[in-house]
Amino acid sequence: MTCFIKSRILKLALYVLKLNQLKMKFKKRTRYLLHLGGIKMKKIQIIISLFALMIFVAGCSTQTQSEQTNNVESMPVEPSSEMKTFVLTGGDYWFEMNGQKAPEIRVKIGDKIRVEFTSTQGFHDFVVDEFNAATQKVRENEGMTFVEFTVDKTGTFEYYCSVGQHRANGMVGNLIVE
Repeated sequence: MTCFIKSRILKLALYVLKLNQLKMKFKKRTRYLLHLGGIKMKKIQIIISLFALMIFVAGCSTQTQSEQTNNVESMPVEPSSEMKTFVLTGGDYWFEMNGQKAPEIRVKIGDKIRVEFTSTQGFHDFVVDEFNAATQKVRENEGMTFVEFTVDKTGTFEYYCSVGQHRANGMVGNLIVE
């Protein structure tokens, strides 16, 4: 189970516990009437909540978020000798390369990558978190900035603009490493 599902189970168990506490607060008589095999319902709910908490804590500690979302596979890699250069342009909530908006950048594991980035509208940058790669932020007509890095993991990784809400507004694309 993913941490998200486990957290929802925990919240549901705590919600049930809270509802029953409120119910007992307003109806004192039911506190003494609710029994299941001689055990008060309140004790059963506490046991269920603690069990859900144990499942949540045990499951979340075994898997990182990047493994859950990207299905990333790391391998020892011999870097290639050639640099692959990609020229990207940024505008109001879009990336463009060779006339294509939000282009996929496809490379092979071990490739050396150079991303040359220019802004034609507004203030933007280029970021790929998984490779600690980021250009400087540039305004239109300030020229080109670049970042160089070697890809050492396979998977699909999102690149984005980190300025303001640009990422949330769709200024994203995919770097696909095969």
